[in-house]
Amino acid sequence: MMNLDDARKIRAAIDFYPEYKIIEDIHVENDEVLMRVSITINSNSTFVPKVSEWYIVFKSIDDISFYPAKENSIIVTFPHQAYNIDLHGRCYRSGKPCLDIPEHVLNLPDSYYPYSMASRFEWYLERMLSWLNDAASNNLLKVGDPFEVPIIEFAKYDLIYKETNIDAWSGIKCRSGYATLKLWGNNNAGYYVLDRLYDKDKVLSRIVNWGDISNRFVNFDGDIIWITCNQIPIIEPWQYPKTWEELISACKNQGIDIFNIMQVLLWKDRKYMQLFSHLLIGCPIPERYGMENKVYCWLMCDIPRVVFPRSGFRTNVSGFRSYLRSILKGQIVWHKTENWDDSAIRTRGMVQDKLRKLSVAIIGAGALGGFVCELLSRQGITKIKVIDGDNLHVGNLSRHILTMSQIESNKAKAIAERLSENSPSVKVESIDEYLNPSNIANMDDCDVIVDCTGNNEVVDLLASHEFKTIKNIYVGAFNYGATGFAFYKQKANQLDSKLFYEKTSDFYNHALDTVKEKGLVMEGIGCYHPVFPAYESDVALWASVFVKEIVKDLEEPATGIIKAFEQSSNGAIEVCIDETF
Repeated sequence: MMNLDDARKIRAAIDFYPEYKIIEDIHVENDEVLMRVSITINSNSTFVPKVSEWYIVFKSIDDISFYPAKENSIIVTFPHQAYNIDLHGRCYRSGKPCLDIPEHVLNLPDSYYPYSMASRFEWYLERMLSWLNDAASNNLLKVGDPFEVPIIEFAKYDLIYKETNIDAWSGIKCRSGYATLKLWGNNNAGYYVLDRLYDKDKVLSRIVNWGDISNRFVNFDGDIIWITCNQIPIIEPWQYPKTWEELISACKNQGIDIFNIMQVLLWKDRKYMQLFSHLLIGCPIPERYGMENKVYCWLMCDIPRVVFPRSGFRTNVSGFRSYLRSILKGQIVWHKTENWDDSAIRTRGMVQDKLRKLSVAIIGAGALGGFVCELLSRQGITKIKVIDGDNLHVGNLSRHILTMSQIESNKAKAIAERLSENSPSVKVESIDEYLNPSNIANMDDCDVIVDCTGNNEVVDLLASHEFKTIKNIYVGAFNYGATGFAFYKQKANQLDSKLFYEKTSDFYNHALDTVKEKGLVMEGIGCYHPVFPAYESDVALWASVFVKEIVKDLEEPATGIIKAFEQSSNGAIEVCIDETF
C-alpha cells in the first residue's frame, strides 16, 4: 500500500484535468489508499455513460489502478480490462482497465515512461481518459494487435495448462470428455494444473507434458469435464458470458450445443451424487486479433453441485435433463487461466525450437557448471543431465549458484532440484558420481556434452570412450584467476585429446609465470580448487560467454572450434583466439 502522505502529495495533479471531479478525497478503506472520482468523456455509448464514477487505488507508485464504482459506472468488460463483476466486501467492481498497453492502442503519441511520482500519476490520468474514450467509440481493438482473452483478476485459484500450437490437436478427434487436474502452489499462490484429458468413454486422449515440477503436484479429487468450441465464447463488448444462459447461447451461435454435451457427460453412467466441480472450455485463438487461429486456450468455470435424483424430477435421463436445466442458471464463476508452455512464458528470451529438443549433459556441477546449467534451463533447454560426485562445501558459496541450505548435499542432485524450479518444462537427471569409465555411457542418449570441470582426466575419459552417435562436445575452462576463458568444441563420437591439448595449451599455460611468482601451482589446465582465485562475477561472465557461444554454434554446428577470450582491467572482453577447423 502506498504511504498516505505520498498519495496526498501526488493527488494535486488531478486538479489540472477538468474531466475529473473528486467525489471522495484520498482516504484509507479496507487497508487500501483510494479516492472516488467521476470522469466525463467526449461522448457516450450503449455501454459507457458520458459521466462514470471510478475508484483510484494507490497500491504503489508503479501500480495505480482504476476500478469502476458499483454505481454510476460501466458494468460490462472491454478489451484491455479485467473481468468486470461485483466484488463482495469491496466498494468497487473488479473491472480494472489495463493502462500499461502500448500507446498506439489508446491513440496516444509515443512517450517515455515517467519516473517521478507526480508525473507518473498524470501519466495514469491521461491514459485512463484515452481508454474510456476509446471504449465508448469501440476503438480498443485493431486488427493486428496482440490477441488477449478476458482477464480474471480476483480468483482463489488459477488454472495453468500447456499448449504449443493448434497442430498439436490434429490427432485428437474427440471434442469433449473428462479431465484430471492436479494442485500445486507456493506460499503466494495456488494453482489447478491441467494433467490429462479423456474422451467421453474415459479413454486417455492426451497427457500434458510437465517437467520435474510435476513431482510436487498433489491429486485433486473433483470430477472435471471438458468441451472444445470453434471459437472463444465472448459476448459484447469483450467479456465471458456472465450467466449460464449467456454461455449456452454464445456456444449455440457457433453450432455447439454445450448444454446437451454437459448433460451426456454429467449423466456419467447413471452414477448419482457426483460432485462435478469444474468445466474446462478449450478455444482456438489467434496470436493477433483478426488473424488465423494459432493455439488453444483453456477457460475454467465452476459447475453447480450436481445431486441427483432430486424430489420433483424423474430418475431417468429425461428427468436428469430437466434437473440440469434448473441448476444451470444464474452467474458463472470463472477462474483465471494461463498458458505455461515455454512458447508462451519464454517470449522474453528462448533458444530456437530445434535446440529446445536437444538433450544436454553437463559434466561438473561446480561454479562454472552450475551457472551453465542455470542459463541453459532459463533459455528453454528442457532435457539436462548433470554429472558430479562432489558435495557442496561452505567455501564453494563465494561463486556458486547453490546456497547454504544445500551444504554437504551432492552438487549434481542439488542443481537438479534447483533447475526444476526454473521452468515448468525442464526435466533433469542427476548422476552423483564423478565421470568414470563405468558411467560415461550414460551420456550416449545426449546430443550435447559440455565439460565444465577444467580437469584433464575428464578430457582423457572423453577421448577413451566412443559414443554410439555423433555428439557436439564442448570443453570450457578458465585460465588462472579467471582473467581469461577458452573453449574447445568437436563434433564427433570421440574426443581427440591430442588435438585438444595442441589447440589449448598455449592459452592456458601463458599465465604460469604469474602463478609461479605468487607461489601457487595450478593443478591441471583451468583447475577449479578452493585456492583458485576468481570472483563470482568472473564465473558468471565466462559462463554467459560459454552458453552464448554454445547456442550460436548449435544453430549451425561446426566440426571443430577453439576460441579464447581475455578480460581487461576495465572488464572489456577481447577475443584472442578464434579458429574453426
